[in-house]
Amino acid sequence: MRKIIILFLLFPFFSAFSQPITFEIVYGGGGNDEARSIWQTTDGGYIVAGISGSYPSGNSDVFLLKIDSVGAIMWFKFPGGTNLQAGYSVQQTSDGGFIVAGLTDAGGFGGYDVYLLKTDINGDSLWSKTYGGADWDFGYYVEETADNGFIIGGTTYSFGEGQQMYLIKTDATGDTTWTKTYGGLGLESAACVRQTTDNGYILSGSTTSYGAGEKDVYLVKTDANGDTLWTKTFGDIKDDEGTFVEQTIDGGYVLSAIRTNPTTNRNDENYIKTDGTGTQQWEQIFNSVVGDKSYVIHQRNDGTYVAAGAIDGLGGGLTDYFFLRMNGGGYPIGFVRTEGGEKNDILHSMQVANDQGLIMAGYSESYGEGLKQIYIVKTDSILSQLNDPVIIGINDKAANEIKNGITVFPVPASDNLYVFINKSISAKLKAEIVISLYDLTGKLIFNKQLFPQTINGQIEFPVSGIQNGLYVLRINSDEFSFEKKIIINH
Repeated sequence: MRKIIILFLLFPFFSAFSQPITFEIVYGGGGNDEARSIWQTTDGGYIVAGISGSYPSGNSDVFLLKIDSVGAIMWFKFPGGTNLQAGYSVQQTSDGGFIVAGLTDAGGFGGYDVYLLKTDINGDSLWSKTYGGADWDFGYYVEETADNGFIIGGTTYSFGEGQQMYLIKTDATGDTTWTKTYGGLGLESAACVRQTTDNGYILSGSTTSYGAGEKDVYLVKTDANGDTLWTKTFGDIKDDEGTFVEQTIDGGYVLSAIRTNPTTNRNDENYIKTDGTGTQQWEQIFNSVVGDKSYVIHQRNDGTYVAAGAIDGLGGGLTDYFFLRMNGGGYPIGFVRTEGGEKNDILHSMQVANDQGLIMAGYSESYGEGLKQIYIVKTDSILSQLNDPVIIGINDKAANEIKNGITVFPVPASDNLYVFINKSISAKLKAEIVISLYDLTGKLIFNKQLFPQTINGQIEFPVSGIQNGLYVLRINSDEFSFEKKIIINH
């Protein structure tokens, strides 16, 4: 049997049971599936974008995965075409749909072009655009702007000298308003761009043209038209690379970066806080004996910070993910959490959820059947202990057919709860199933193990002795996973 995760549910209309939601789930299609970006949606769920090698064209494809607040799949789609695409950044837009930025080889300009994809609320494509020149061009981050257009940050080999930071401003339909490049005669790249409160933009990435080292963190502030207001570099004599930037409550900026330790030559976590003019206020460098990479940092509502990244070989696997809390000065609160299995488990993207917990997305090589599997982790606000991951197949027609043949009633339940499995479905089952009920603390209330040949339609569970409240019913086997929210009310 596969490992079972316990989901802790939050229902705002049932205030007596306001437990935080946490989950750790692996979604996969048997090939290479990697999440690169996650965003909380207005319905309380999440949208995930990334790169799939499992379906359907045989090339790399952009995927969109919509899950609800407890990680259950709502839909999974490939809104791009048949050419190679990769999705690196996703956000929900003001119309309820989604915007994705990445790259494609179908642009017709150069080898690879910046790719911008707009979908409706169901993940169906409304339009797509490509941007670039005769050489390679990549889009790494996208954000809807105050005028309902979009800003894309990335890298261009087509314009400027060598390799440049690339900034593209579009209108609401993806038509180019202006483009800008930033850099010198060396190599520059933008990993992240955010619109600032003055309607300008802040970019974070790397430069070899300026600074003290072989490569340095490069911070560029522009006005609303993309014209440079100031630039800053941060770094040592080795390679330093900015991975994320965010404007803070006080009008300054906080950055995450990957630093090459001048002594050990290993990677260190690097976090930098500046004022509104880019002047450094504090810097924190965390290093382990094996090497760390920081991918993202966010400020929470209380002024503290949360960060996430990857660490080599310390948490039990080849590379594991970590996350931590820091106070307003960048000092750790509690301890750094490392998680993962026996192989590589990396989370590229993190956002602070509405409940101030973390929602993170990346890939796992330790769990599931593919080479890489989509990996989503949700913590509570204090980053407490997680459970073992559950594995969920994506677009599995047979599994979906089984789940569609299961009915749970009545809801709410008073004396008895019934699980009805259609006979035509139960006849197809080959593996045993386990039906389990959990309360909101994760306590197992009951479970029942059944073999296919013993399933005869309706299965009865007495619940008269169970307290009123919200529960999670899970049905698991090697062939499918089913979940339903249950209310017991006598």
